[in-house]
Amino acid sequence: MDEKNKKLQELCRQYLGQLQGLAQKFGLGGFVSNMINENKSEKCKATEEEVKLLSRAVDDERVARKDVPKMLGKSYRQCFDGNDFDNIEKLKHVGIYSKVSAEMYAAMLKSKE
Repeated sequence: MDEKNKKLQELCRQYLGQLQGLAQKFGLGGFVSNMINENKSEKCKATEEEVKLLSRAVDDERVARKDVPKMLGKSYRQCFDGNDFDNIEKLKHVGIYSKVSAEMYAAMLKSKE
């Protein structure tokens, strides 16, 4: 499994874990636990769109432009000169980017090193 996909599955488990408390209230705790375990054992794999939906559900979908360089381990100037901001999905608001997209782009950059 490549770094980008590993990061995607890690984010999936993280967001499912955050939703688990709410799922318990509605009797879906076992279902969420099974999904986390199946994802860990690679029986099921989340798509990028599914992880983005989960990130919206836990209100963790956005990252500010000023925080992107920290995620990538670069300076703001390096991100600007390297067109990194253009490679990350932008949201409707000015200066706001998709956190899932930024995390996956960071994983892709790490795998190239």
